[in-house]
Amino acid sequence: MILRTLPLLALVIAAPWSARAQETTGGPWGGFHAGVLLGPALGSGNTTVANGTDDRSQAFWNPAFENERLRTRYTRLMTGPVFGVQGGYDRRMGNFVVGGSLALMRSSAKVEEDHGLGSTSIWSGVTEERDQRLTFLGLLRARAGVVLKDQWLAFGGLGLSFGTVRYRYDMDSPGSSDYHEVDEGRVAVGWNLGLGLERHIWKQLTAHVEYCFNGMGKRTYATDPSGRSANLGTHFDVTFRDHYHTVLLGARWYFTH
Repeated sequence: MILRTLPLLALVIAAPWSARAQETTGGPWGGFHAGVLLGPALGSGNTTVANGTDDRSQAFWNPAFENERLRTRYTRLMTGPVFGVQGGYDRRMGNFVVGGSLALMRSSAKVEEDHGLGSTSIWSGVTEERDQRLTFLGLLRARAGVVLKDQWLAFGGLGLSFGTVRYRYDMDSPGSSDYHEVDEGRVAVGWNLGLGLERHIWKQLTAHVEYCFNGMGKRTYATDPSGRSANLGTHFDVTFRDHYHTVLLGARWYFTH
């Protein structure tokens, strides 16, 4: 009797595990997918301002302070939301998932600040203004992940970042026509690295949270001087750096067959 019951008992115990294995093999995270993204962006890049290579710039400020060179560094962070759409394709092999995706996002990350250089020395009364904005962010990525407990996917991604940024910098001395200015935009290209966790919610619908770092390089501009600064060949080098951290909340719909 006991020998007859053992196979039946083994079948009852194994049935849930067999069903779970089938669910793991046939669940979401496979095929084409599309969705939306939303989250905060934090720009960790700073701006550095330094004297240009032309030694005559010292003659404009004060020959007695020829060893005192300007070098200021802005460290206030850029902040703002990003939101957009995403799409891609995943291939599932058992508990492993590999694929690629493209995300296109509108960004409102920016920073605006101004300050005086000091009330003493050659920089007395001189003010600086900085404005830096990220208006668009795109992510082209490959990703790989592993399915955890059927309903969760832990994944990492690596790829290309690209976006449009705008820089503005003003140096002005009140009461004079001497100033240094940058007002430029560019397409920044770099790389990204991300880690995330995705959850199966309903049918082919999933939700995910992901941290992504975007290193999009830097750009140095020689300021555009006027007045006596232009006559003396004075210029300053202004370097803008574009490093952005994003925490993205998203949803995907998988068009599985």
